[in-house]
Amino acid sequence: MVAVTAGKAGVGMTAQAHDTITPGTAARPVRRASADVIQLTRRDIDGLLLCGEHYGAPYDLLAAALRVPPGRLPAILRRWRRTGYVSTGRLGLGPGTGWPLPG
Repeated sequence: MVAVTAGKAGVGMTAQAHDTITPGTAARPVRRASADVIQLTRRDIDGLLLCGEHYGAPYDLLAAALRVPPGRLPAILRRWRRTGYVSTGRLGLGPGTGWPLPG
């Protein structure tokens, strides 16, 4: 720390010297406290209720009910799986299916 006097005589102000960052060593961004918490949207709740009411839902029906393109559905299901809300798999020759986990 470097002590600096400014203004009226006898009043001291403190300034801190900052370290310089060398190229190639970027600081890591601060992670928010709720990073592991999923924030459910109305769409998430509707999809989870559909899976629960029917004991599972095929991907094509789920994508249509959520009004999302079929290519977007795997990311939504990964998020639900990661938080433990659903499990997914293929039951027979048809499209994949998502079903709710107990608990």
